[in-house]
Amino acid sequence: MLIATKLVPPSYRVKLVERPRLVDRLNEEAYRSLFLIKAPSGFGKTALLSQWRQSLLAQGCKVGWINLDDSDNEESQFLGYVMAALQQAGCDFGQGALAVYQRGEPNAAALFVTALINDLSTLDSEIYLVLEDYHCITNHEIHALLERVLAYAPTNFHLAISSRTEPPFALQQLRIHDRVTEVGIKALRFTHDETREVLSKRVPAEVSQEQSREIHDATEGWVAGIQMLSMAWRADDPDVAHTALSALRPQMSEAILQSTLDSMAPEIADMLQRLSIFDRFSAELCEAVIGISNAEEALEKLAADCALLVPLDHKDRWYRFHPLFADYLGRRLVAGVVDDLGVLHARARAHLERKDASLSREFIALIRECRVALSTVDLGSLHLKASVWFEQHGYYIEAVQHAVGADEDEYAYDLIERCAMTVVADGDLNTVLAWLTNMPEAELSKRWRLRLAKYWAAVLSNDLRASSVDLQKLSAGVSVPNGITPFEFAVCRAAFACVAEQSADVLELDELWPPSGDTFHNEVACNALSYAYSFAGRHEKVREVQAWLMENVRAPNITFAYNRGVIAWTSVIQGDLASAERMLRDAVSITEEKYGRRSIPACAVAGYLAEVLYVTNALDDLEGLLAGRLDVMNRMLFFESLVRAYVMGARGRFVQGDVHGAHDLLDRLKSYGNSKGLVRPVAAAIGERVRMALLQGDRASAQSLQSRLDGIADGYGDESCWPSLGSALEIPLTARLSRIRCMIASGDAANALQFLDSLARLPVISERFDISIRVHILRAMALESQKEREGAEQEMDVALRLSASAGVVRSFTDEGKSCETVLRAIAAKFDGGKRDLDDVRAHLDRILASFGAPQQPMPETVPTRREMSPEVGSFKLSMRERDVLQFLAQGMPNKRIATTMNVSIDTVKWHLKNIFSKLDAADRFQVIEKARLAGLIARLP
Repeated sequence: MLIATKLVPPSYRVKLVERPRLVDRLNEEAYRSLFLIKAPSGFGKTALLSQWRQSLLAQGCKVGWINLDDSDNEESQFLGYVMAALQQAGCDFGQGALAVYQRGEPNAAALFVTALINDLSTLDSEIYLVLEDYHCITNHEIHALLERVLAYAPTNFHLAISSRTEPPFALQQLRIHDRVTEVGIKALRFTHDETREVLSKRVPAEVSQEQSREIHDATEGWVAGIQMLSMAWRADDPDVAHTALSALRPQMSEAILQSTLDSMAPEIADMLQRLSIFDRFSAELCEAVIGISNAEEALEKLAADCALLVPLDHKDRWYRFHPLFADYLGRRLVAGVVDDLGVLHARARAHLERKDASLSREFIALIRECRVALSTVDLGSLHLKASVWFEQHGYYIEAVQHAVGADEDEYAYDLIERCAMTVVADGDLNTVLAWLTNMPEAELSKRWRLRLAKYWAAVLSNDLRASSVDLQKLSAGVSVPNGITPFEFAVCRAAFACVAEQSADVLELDELWPPSGDTFHNEVACNALSYAYSFAGRHEKVREVQAWLMENVRAPNITFAYNRGVIAWTSVIQGDLASAERMLRDAVSITEEKYGRRSIPACAVAGYLAEVLYVTNALDDLEGLLAGRLDVMNRMLFFESLVRAYVMGARGRFVQGDVHGAHDLLDRLKSYGNSKGLVRPVAAAIGERVRMALLQGDRASAQSLQSRLDGIADGYGDESCWPSLGSALEIPLTARLSRIRCMIASGDAANALQFLDSLARLPVISERFDISIRVHILRAMALESQKEREGAEQEMDVALRLSASAGVVRSFTDEGKSCETVLRAIAAKFDGGKRDLDDVRAHLDRILASFGAPQQPMPETVPTRREMSPEVGSFKLSMRERDVLQFLAQGMPNKRIATTMNVSIDTVKWHLKNIFSKLDAADRFQVIEKARLAGLIARLP
């Protein structure tokens, strides 16, 4: 007799988090023969297949479902469930396949497959059979049967399998012929947004981006871990929940691990504890260092049965412990060692205290037991073996880590000298500084390559004072045996010039072109020259340098990250924001993939991307980009990227009404500049506070802050000096633009216009797209304050046309009400009709929407906001959703909205789905009408 509940998906008491990105992927590839969803327990395999099943049913497909267990290894029972599932799905054929099946007969399975395939061929519908928990099946006959089905089944039949392990099918041919879709741990991990959705449903208190990011990072998107942490958090006092989170993690880890380890064989539990000394491990490492036989089989089984192990690569050759469990295993290892030795010590003391203590057989056995115990817990020896193995395989950071753990100083120093520059290039500056800080000065002083690595770690982390001292010391090592080459020293000086805001000095590298050093110094030289040429307005030289650089193979390390940032910034100042965003998004993805989200390379690119996202009004994306990253940027990042991240983060918070949060970021930016001896972060922070004070109508505070900013800028001379300042130009330029805003606000428009005219005449300013737009906007505002509306509209029209193709929005909205007034005056008499003018009008509408709906009386036939029902007046749309809504109201199709916003069409569909849901609308017409009633978009003229 078959169990009916095994033929339907499990039911959930709590509504599942929707996985549209994965369901859409499965739907797009629904034509394939096999769908393999493979991951350990707790990654949402069943939930995903349940959601996909609903989608398939809505499309008119037939879907059968079987919840497998160990009892289904009996062949006839398995086949009975297959037929029952297909019939329950609506496949209208009889028991022909089962009728020809004779259990125990040699050809029984082949006859069943033939009959089943013939039956399936008679159906017109698409048929999907879901086999849930296929890892329970160990019967090779069943594997062979399904392999035969996949080989001969008609194109309308599809098999979907969820499993903790890869099924023993011959999948290679299916892969070669593009007949299989595989969804693994990486795809199944929850994104940060999905984590936030879980928390919003399970935790009663509001969860901030930082808090949700902490939980997401702690669990690494492991669905079960997120749910368990949220339940533990929910049970706590909401007022102290965030404080308690650090305590909840080890409690939850211990609870899970204790039950897991207790159910394991003792030798496996012991292996896991010994592996806890490694940050990552492979079967080869386990066999060579710990002496475990059949390690590959053991690790594969552990990774499949539970979430303790996390595969690190596609082929599952490397693993690490899930961060929730690594610390606990390490503590358990140490505690076990202490406990074991304590017991032996107590037994030995008890024996010696006996009156008849002697070298009896009992005592000799005890001594032998002590020797075995001491040899098995010799962590120093274990670390040394691990260090040698990691070095032989080219994993230097782990090699040094274990060499230090083994107390082998000389070996560790030599190892550090060989690998320090490689680690610097990967952006792990803290690691290098930690190594060298703990190294005796006598050792460091005789190793020039280590001193070079120490300099690079200091200068790349913006430590101006330390890098200045180190640079002086390096000069003595130029051209000495085992020392530093003249080219390397020139590149060191160029990097220091960039950090010290003396980028004009970098152009001395021209004399040593083309580069003649190792890969790292060559790439730094190209980055420094590109940076200096960009500020000098010599963009053709930037292209020349990059052309040379692209001929070399480039690794996605820290020099790659800064290169992407510099080149993207060059695109921004030339007006090509779309290219800049594509380049930076790709670089973020690449660096995150290799080094992790909070790594220095990934954060370096993120700082530059933050500026592009803010300027184009992608505020939701900006918040997500910076969440959990600013603390890393504050420790180890070139200030160009850091200033952008903090300023744009502060602007984003200010726009969303979090004034306190905005000022907190600016205070941190200023403190950072003061602590490092850097002027740019300080000037940028003060300039932003002036702008915010003016927007809030606090002229007195703005003037006081401006006086301090003017004092800083005075040290850079007048405008005649600006062309030679290089990157330092940003400091007096920030002060000048800020002073102009203060003049306009105080009614001194005449002097403001003189300053603006003076700026426009400087080639180093007029050739910059970003500053040119700002100058035209400020000129329009100054003319408006003088009641010269026509001139103001002409200036604003120029700014609009310049910015339309780039999608610049916040440069307008950041200037406040005066800018909005001129823009609305232009919109009131805008005369379109041509495609280029239509694009400008769409751009203008988007800018105006970012200011918010205009304050104007509604027609009598339309209810006012106060009269509207709460359902209409309480919509909470994100900034991105508001943008989509505006374009929707203009009659744009999805494809054009995607092109205009520079996002994928799937992203547009996702935002539309959210908008329709929030406004409870059935179609586009209804959603637009409801949005207009709510004042979310302006009514048509």
